[in-house]
Amino acid sequence: MHAIVLFSLLCLLPLEASCRVQRAVAPVRIGGSGGERRLRGGSLLDGLEDEADDDDVDDLGLGPPPSSPAAAPAASAEAEAPPADGLTAAEVTEKLNAVPAFVLIANGQLLGSRNEEGEAVLSFFTDAAHARAVLASVKESGKVEGAQLSVLPLGRALEACGGWAKGGGSEETRLSRLVGSPQGDAEFGEHLQKQLEATDRAASSWRLPLFLSNSFQTESMIPVFLSREDLLRGWERAGGDKEKPPNPVMVMDVRVFCDQLQSGMPLAKKIQLVSSLEAFELAKELNPKSVGEPTSS
Repeated sequence: MHAIVLFSLLCLLPLEASCRVQRAVAPVRIGGSGGERRLRGGSLLDGLEDEADDDDVDDLGLGPPPSSPAAAPAASAEAEAPPADGLTAAEVTEKLNAVPAFVLIANGQLLGSRNEEGEAVLSFFTDAAHARAVLASVKESGKVEGAQLSVLPLGRALEACGGWAKGGGSEETRLSRLVGSPQGDAEFGEHLQKQLEATDRAASSWRLPLFLSNSFQTESMIPVFLSREDLLRGWERAGGDKEKPPNPVMVMDVRVFCDQLQSGMPLAKKIQLVSSLEAFELAKELNPKSVGEPTSS
């Protein structure tokens, strides 16, 4: 095992660990079968030796956030009842893969930090501003050369963090985490922790909120956002009254959300995660040739 190089609270993961996570987050299509958007794969740990052949790497399919649906009331009682069965694990992952996550790398290896026990922790960021701020802090410290951000689909990032199986995943994924906006965790962290405790995930060291509202949907789409601010911006872009925002707004940890999709959440097939414009722009910046036409809603 290669030794982990420690830079104060920063550390490069061992080469073997980097390769394992690289395989776990192998590029996939993003946005579903109807998406024409493309993001070329291979952005994560480019140049890192791995077992995969370049020709075997699929393309990602990420584009700008889809135009938000027009504000509309929930479907009427006369509407056709949704199917009783939930989505498959692959379908749930495909839903998550509609939005990007970001990870720090340096010199062809994943860049993590030390927790209080001195263990190397790997973070995947969903908030673009937070990811940029962390990168700026690392560069300012001068302790790591070549630090940069890389992009991957959220579903693959969640898999690298143990997925949504109860029990926290394997030992290899226990020290990986998803990180949303600091504001979201401060405001909703206690609420999300109660959800995790109720679903046998109390030991989890991280939380990631998702936001949706029954009063913000169309006949074909139920948008889900990674921050309340993004939900409100989407509402206003869709013509919703700023003074009368959607209410109530539901907040769920991403793993509890995945549980719901698999267990037959009403209208699960209409769920669509919506990337913030900032996250899309960062993904575009990291992969200049990646962006095609946005998916229509």
